[in-house]
Amino acid sequence: MRERIGALLQNPDLQIIAPKVWDDVSFSPRNYGYGKEKTDELVGDALKRLEIEHLKDKVPHYLSGGEKTKVALAGALVTKPELLILDEPFEHIDPMCRTEMIRLLNSVNRENGTAILLSTHNMNTVPLIADTVYLNGGRGENCREGNAERGLLDDRSTRRMPHRAAGTRGTFRRAEKARGRPRPFAHS
Repeated sequence: MRERIGALLQNPDLQIIAPKVWDDVSFSPRNYGYGKEKTDELVGDALKRLEIEHLKDKVPHYLSGGEKTKVALAGALVTKPELLILDEPFEHIDPMCRTEMIRLLNSVNRENGTAILLSTHNMNTVPLIADTVYLNGGRGENCREGNAERGLLDDRSTRRMPHRAAGTRGTFRRAEKARGRPRPFAHS
């Protein structure tokens, strides 16, 4: 199950644990028992995909917020998970890096079939990355569910709520159905 899920925390400093970028991105494959050749291949692919190969020998502490986010995302994507959970992934990065990340995440979804679960307060990014949206009104209840492209986020009743959105791209329900497995996650 662990290999099937990747996660990106809101603060990448809490996620990056190794002294060098390569060591951090290779943490999961090494701990899952992958051999050296397979680990090198997976890490190389992840670093290349995020265009951060030049950072592989750098100390993460000295990287910019956007670079740290990319390193943490490379660590989350290194084992090519089926589900990627993102908690406020765009908070510590500049607008240009945000645009790159959205493009990359949509590409990961399209090319790998990775389902994405995104939690954010930034309503402007939701339609760019989600096909299904769940709005939370602040007390834990699921206030609204709908399609990002059909104006759910522009609805007058939702604008008044202090909400947080959880968006999904390539929903897990659809992915599991295609694989013939029961859904391991349910929502209310």
